[in-house]
Amino acid sequence: MKKREFEYAMKRGLGRCVLEFRSNENIEKFRDIVLKGCLNNYSYDTQCEGTRSEYMYVLQSYYGDTYFEEKIIEKFSGKITNIWLFDHLANLLYLFADDGSKKAYEAIIDKYNYMYTRLRKNTNMDTWEQFEWLCVWLVTLEGFERFKKIILDLADYYEGKNESEPYCFDWFWSVSKDYCDENMMEQFIMESDRKGIRIFENSLSDFVYKRKKEGEEQLKEEKRKLEVPTPEQLIEECNWKSDGIIYLNLKRRLAFGANATDQQVKELAEVIVRTQNNKSLQAGLLKVFYKRTFPLDVGYLIGYAEDENKVLREAAMEALSLVKDERVREYAYGLIRKERSLEYALGMLFCNYRKEDDGVILKLLKKQRVCYRDGVWHGVFSDALDWLEANPDAPVEAVYYLYEHTLCSCCRACIVKLMMERGIMTEDIRRECEYDSNSDVREKVGVR
Repeated sequence: MKKREFEYAMKRGLGRCVLEFRSNENIEKFRDIVLKGCLNNYSYDTQCEGTRSEYMYVLQSYYGDTYFEEKIIEKFSGKITNIWLFDHLANLLYLFADDGSKKAYEAIIDKYNYMYTRLRKNTNMDTWEQFEWLCVWLVTLEGFERFKKIILDLADYYEGKNESEPYCFDWFWSVSKDYCDENMMEQFIMESDRKGIRIFENSLSDFVYKRKKEGEEQLKEEKRKLEVPTPEQLIEECNWKSDGIIYLNLKRRLAFGANATDQQVKELAEVIVRTQNNKSLQAGLLKVFYKRTFPLDVGYLIGYAEDENKVLREAAMEALSLVKDERVREYAYGLIRKERSLEYALGMLFCNYRKEDDGVILKLLKKQRVCYRDGVWHGVFSDALDWLEANPDAPVEAVYYLYEHTLCSCCRACIVKLMMERGIMTEDIRRECEYDSNSDVREKVGVR
């Protein structure tokens, strides 16, 4: 592989990088690229994918020296503001420490002590999140003894502060149950009469203490969010922003879209049509039709899609991508001829697909700029995957294109699943999936 090809594949977490190292004795030319992967978190959506730390740990291990570990420790010891980069580096050092490295272990402990001291002076939320990740990795390494030390440290902290709303350590508690005896954890908490430990216990909103802490008001609020709001309530709940754009509460919007009757949906659409003097409000309400088909004449949406108001225009185009209608297909081709709003035109073609659209769809997919800063491509690729799943006669080339170009490994897992269901997975792809950065991809080809 050329260096550019290797970096391209590494950023996506493709297993071909590992295969390259397994078959190529001349890997020195990739050292700087691997270092960049170690010192940066290349996951596109870390909250869903996790970090690429295990993947990068495997790649750096082929060099058989301490070069990468030393560089990672150096960066980890400095100031890190990005929580996901912090977790990426901490996870890498955990892997080094779990493999017997004293330097990596000491780096984690030093950071823990430094951050604990900092927390006693400052309660910045980012600091708390990073500190909790350190607690997670330390209890993963050392089990119950480390769990007890962390709880006692937290007790000392809380007893020295007047905390009305302590940080919630639900994630730490959950992970600890995987590496400690849960009964011993509970016993250690319940037997103590320390004020600080009681504060820690009261901060837990989930897991073993969840049922004790959920009050009737909280349950009522959760139930309210699931209730189908009326069109009038949706209008009342629209949030105005200084830029004139209206935002509708996501949970309430989804609750309406998922649970409203056809009549309620029609009533909302009629409200939108009547609200001619407030385009921002129309745009906010149209966002309900992200997952629900607009029930009135499609001409309304096409008219909004040509409006001078950008937010209304885009909300209408998004709603059009759910409407099966020859006029929508014609409108999509009009956009394509003008080379305007191509991502929305693709969505409309996906919904109104004909076999003769294959060439145009492939061409438009390849025009999508795939990068970290712009997330438009991610939505397009997701819609393309839905289209491929719903249309078995759609071109196989589109499946391979998505696999090769997506930066999101969660999407790649879905693409691999589709390949297997269609029987179109090549032997080369199957082999590299065994070493993919995403565990779901590996599991799909039988590797755990």
